[in-house]
Amino acid sequence: LPFLTQMLQAYPGAGRISIQSILRYTPGAVSEEQLDALRAELREYGSQKGLTDAELEKIKKYKAMAQTDSACSLESVQPRKYGAFHPGKPWYDTNGRRIQAHAGALYHEDGVFYWYGENKTYTDGKNPIWTWGIRIYRSVDLYNWEDLGQLVMPVLDNPDSNLFPEKYADRPHIIRSELTGKYVMWIKISSAESCFAILQADHLLGPYEIVKEGYYPLGCGVGDFDLVTDPQTPRAYLFMDTDHQYVACFELTEDHLDFHK
Repeated sequence: LPFLTQMLQAYPGAGRISIQSILRYTPGAVSEEQLDALRAELREYGSQKGLTDAELEKIKKYKAMAQTDSACSLESVQPRKYGAFHPGKPWYDTNGRRIQAHAGALYHEDGVFYWYGENKTYTDGKNPIWTWGIRIYRSVDLYNWEDLGQLVMPVLDNPDSNLFPEKYADRPHIIRSELTGKYVMWIKISSAESCFAILQADHLLGPYEIVKEGYYPLGCGVGDFDLVTDPQTPRAYLFMDTDHQYVACFELTEDHLDFHK
């Protein structure tokens, strides 16, 4: 695509703009079939291109950080006990560590509340780390939250993965499929990718396995979203901002890994 190369040379900042976004401003220039084929080719290229020295150095660094994170989780910290909410103040878990469940959601099961969200332990606004996986906590009173650890670990050995620490993994949502009995997590990948990563597990607390990456419902770029289950039926729905133009509703398939075409 020579015009994309020329654009990148003239405007280096365009490197953070997805092909999806570019094509939104040139409707009809490329068909959906061509776009799907291009995505497939890019995925194939990514799996075979090998890693640069810079990428290998990042992988080495992040793996070392993962070992440090595991060691720190064992350290003794002053326990905390709350009897009220304290807006505007740091919120600590029952171990006395700051809660890391940003852009989170709640799941209620068997009388227990689970709060899960983006782990920002290493995000400081200076390094390129956006999210260090997904972390989860549980509570029975909504004041005091017990850290259950990483619900989803970041993918550290593949810079092209949607779950690499530098990717913009945002706002996870979990629902349970009545058909399969599995827990299904959709994660929005923001910025240039504007897509979904979809994972599933046999149990709420995992382990979760990646089922799909780089997923675009109807070829649309993904904005804010939510998953909703109908309490009267096994049906579930995806509500999402499509290309920052519309809000669409999709009925999910019975396994909640896709939508009915």
